[in-house]
Amino acid sequence: MAVTGEGSGKLLLFGEHAAVYGYPALGLALPWKTRVTLDENTSLSAWALPELNGDESARLHALVSLMFDTFPLLRKDGYRLTIHSDVPRGMGFGSSAALCVALVKAVVTVLANRFLPEAWARELLRELGRLWALANKAERLFHGKPSGIDTGLALFGKMQGFSFSGTGDDLPQHTEMKTCPLTLIVGGVPRDGSTKAHVQAISERYRKKDQETKSAIAHLGALSAEAIQCFHQAGSGSNDQRELAEKIGNLADQAETSFRQLGLGNGLVDDLLSCGRQAGATGGKMSGAGGGGAFYLVSPDEERAARIFERVRARLDANGLADSPLMIIRKTDN
Repeated sequence: MAVTGEGSGKLLLFGEHAAVYGYPALGLALPWKTRVTLDENTSLSAWALPELNGDESARLHALVSLMFDTFPLLRKDGYRLTIHSDVPRGMGFGSSAALCVALVKAVVTVLANRFLPEAWARELLRELGRLWALANKAERLFHGKPSGIDTGLALFGKMQGFSFSGTGDDLPQHTEMKTCPLTLIVGGVPRDGSTKAHVQAISERYRKKDQETKSAIAHLGALSAEAIQCFHQAGSGSNDQRELAEKIGNLADQAETSFRQLGLGNGLVDDLLSCGRQAGATGGKMSGAGGGGAFYLVSPDEERAARIFERVRARLDANGLADSPLMIIRKTDN
């Protein structure tokens, strides 16, 4: 019998870097998915894993070893593991978190189906907090000390606000927001450096009490808190949505300025954001660690979203990035 677990890609709207220091963050699950299938195979004496490139293969083996250590019963049977994903990798869309969540869901489903009484199985599958903790533990194999935001979005989906209690808990508190009443243009380009490198660089400057760094981090945190408040207060009328697009676009532009102050800017992304604004976007910013990667633009309506998409797509093509991801996220998509 085959079972499949699924995890979503994500877009961090506000709170990058600031969340590490206790400020709130706001993120959105994306339609991109990673699916992990475990197919029981009695002819196998061990798990059969897909062939991947060097580092990816090593990480997948480490993930499976972590599952074995956590649930020794998994060693009893042979399974063929397959991965299907359309989450872009290496751009800040949470591909590693989506993989960890998908694997944990598949593993727990196997355990529930094979080794637990039905009532216990149902209870285990409902305990999302435990699944989140395990998925975040797995993501440490990729990012050292993840905040839990990426795995939270991959697991819970939709739009989520995150806050940190300051008590040293591994995972933040999360609040599901109402459906995002905005139309976004979401894309990605190759990134300069790794997430870990960018986070460590900012952390070192923050630890040395660099005032420009601390001021930029505080500003990013304040913008995140304001954005969360805007979404809480958003109405459902078209005028309300246009007003929200103006507010969120403005906040995104301010956050992008703070990114550049932190030395996390990227010339190509700056050009794409400028192109989008000229086409009618109310604002936009990079998403994630910085130095390129994921970005988004806010559109006041669907008609202009199509024009923004076309202009940004043409600019990507002109830069030799015809294969770079770009899509329109409509308010009904999340």
